[in-house]
Amino acid sequence: MAINRIGGLASGMDIDALVAKLMSTEKAPLYKLQQQKTKYEWQRDAYRGVNTKLKTYDTYVFDNFRLASSMGKKTPTVSDSTKVGVTAGAGATGSLSIDAVQQLASSARLEGELDLSDTTSKTLAKSTDTLADVLKFASGSNAPAELKFTLNSKDADGNDVLDEDGNAVFKVITIDTSKSMGEIVTHLQGEGVHASFDAKTGVLAFATKGKDEVVVDAGSVASLTALGIDPSKTTGEFKTNTNWTNKPSAIDKNTKLGELGLTAGKITIEVPSSNGTPITKEIAFKETDSVDSFLKSLNSAGVTALMGTNGKISITANATGSGNITMAAVEGDGANLLTKLNLDTGTSTAGQNAVFTVNGVEMTERSNKANISGYEITLKQTFNVAGATDTPPVTIESSADVQGLVDKVKEFVNTYNGLIVDLNTQLKEDKYRKYEPLTTEQRENMKENEIKLWEEKAKSGLLRNDSIIREGLSNIRSIFSGSIAGLNDKSIDSFSELGITTSSQVSDNGKLVIDEKKLRAAIEKDPDQVISIFSNTGTVTKELNASGRMETVDSRGIAQRLRDSLTAVMTDIEKKAGKTTHTEQQYTIGKSMVGLDTRIDRLTARLQDVEARYWKQFTAMETAINKANSQSSIFAQFGGQ
Repeated sequence: MAINRIGGLASGMDIDALVAKLMSTEKAPLYKLQQQKTKYEWQRDAYRGVNTKLKTYDTYVFDNFRLASSMGKKTPTVSDSTKVGVTAGAGATGSLSIDAVQQLASSARLEGELDLSDTTSKTLAKSTDTLADVLKFASGSNAPAELKFTLNSKDADGNDVLDEDGNAVFKVITIDTSKSMGEIVTHLQGEGVHASFDAKTGVLAFATKGKDEVVVDAGSVASLTALGIDPSKTTGEFKTNTNWTNKPSAIDKNTKLGELGLTAGKITIEVPSSNGTPITKEIAFKETDSVDSFLKSLNSAGVTALMGTNGKISITANATGSGNITMAAVEGDGANLLTKLNLDTGTSTAGQNAVFTVNGVEMTERSNKANISGYEITLKQTFNVAGATDTPPVTIESSADVQGLVDKVKEFVNTYNGLIVDLNTQLKEDKYRKYEPLTTEQRENMKENEIKLWEEKAKSGLLRNDSIIREGLSNIRSIFSGSIAGLNDKSIDSFSELGITTSSQVSDNGKLVIDEKKLRAAIEKDPDQVISIFSNTGTVTKELNASGRMETVDSRGIAQRLRDSLTAVMTDIEKKAGKTTHTEQQYTIGKSMVGLDTRIDRLTARLQDVEARYWKQFTAMETAINKANSQSSIFAQFGGQ
């Protein structure tokens, strides 16, 4: 509501200051509500900070311990690395004997050749070629000395532009055909016409500006028609489509297909692929493509196409394995193109699969790499071909990287302990109840460093003894007790049997400690079992034991158990503090903040009425004093007589 305010001119009192002090007292409940909302915001952000840490740790566990391949490394041993290369994955098991490599995999190839001894009398026009040469090639007869057209000037509405005498403005433009294409472009541009020459296609183009019109001279109609330009057009762009001359030149990879006497067309190419299914691709070409650009376009079909300086052409499949490269004409000049490049009758070499014998079993692969029992084998040389046994077999074995796995487990424990320390620090953080969030008025009277120090105290202990985090930590600690059901060796199926236990020191708050000697012994005994303790995928079920009692059977590995527990904690936190994508109505703290906003709005409206009442009272007082002063002045005048 509007307030009619009268200051303390009559009373001499500072009414503004008086009202401000009175309202400061009245606003105390409002400040409490605003401070409570700030606390909610701080607590929400503190919870979300915890969830960010939990999510980061969850990702770390998944990336490093959820899959067996992420944990263990094995060191392979090969008896002859010149014949066979090998790498070992985490699941590499047993020993292999490569008894023979009868055949290495190879790629299919098609070879052709372009005759470089020939010359061509048809070359793509260049900017240095004269228009007369292009016209002679296009029409078959000598070109006229000049071409003419009239350029009629038009305004924006398409009406004639008139000179001072009321006559239409026009210009006769003459083109000297003995000039080069580049010179003609410069001449047309100087005459007020857009003009260009494309060196890649040999096309000369020009266009009028605005709505200007072109009228071709009758003597130039035949020549422009021969160039592919429609002489009846008056506006728009004019382009030549006969862009060749008859200057002989040597053939090489940059020669245009048109210079070989070819026109546009399409061909198909079929290429063997890595999975055994041939790749078929349609390739289009045009006159202005070079031999080199055509060959490069074939690469999209999964080949490497090359042409040497001697004209030899090689098209090799990128993938090894059985099959041939074949090419066929589809339309246009496709057949003539293949003939010109000798690709229709060229040498064709079929690709072949690798053939080798492992532990007495013959195998084939489309490449020289094979994955067998967790080993990646690379075949390098043939030996013992056709059943010969004169060369010793290549033997492959692997051993666990014990130190690497020890270090991996120690890293897990250290990272876990870091998370535990961080969360327990927040649970035990001191809470300073005397430090409330600062009001706007309080902040105005403090320095920046004072505000920072104050808020550090005010934000301390926001999650002290928080039940969600406390219970979550308790559940997480419990996952390390008990065995992992379903593993082969019952003597190594729990964390305690790896030498990893919960610290007995109360001050450690559930940190893990390692007996490295015991851990190393377990890894040396069965590294795969140790990896399974972390990475095993399982479930939690209720089953009858030997005594006929129901018991919980948990076959989940530590990584899965840990991630399930982390997810439960993060879900509970999200219910209370939400995510950045949530609205305030979707989580508990947000709903409380919405309720506070409603109370703040109501209280603010009431305080405005209170302030208006104070001003109304002081204004009435000032009015009364002012009236009394006026009457006193009148009486003083009578008394003076």
